[in-house]
Amino acid sequence: MDVLWLASYFTANLMGTQIKNISPEKLMEPFLPKKSKEEKETEREEFFKSFYAKRKEGNAWQP
Repeated sequence: MDVLWLASYFTANLMGTQIKNISPEKLMEPFLPKKSKEEKETEREEFFKSFYAKRKEGNAWQP
């Protein structure tokens, strides 16, 4: 997978001179595993839990 990312990075740089809006992520899209709806929801929930926990920690430090 690391080799594919490296190749897509350099390919995107070479193609970027002729094609607009090309990125390594766009080139790697067919090779990346697709996330299911449940995985996306759990990832979203975990993100917001950690976000609000950090926010509460930040508010605790303010006078």
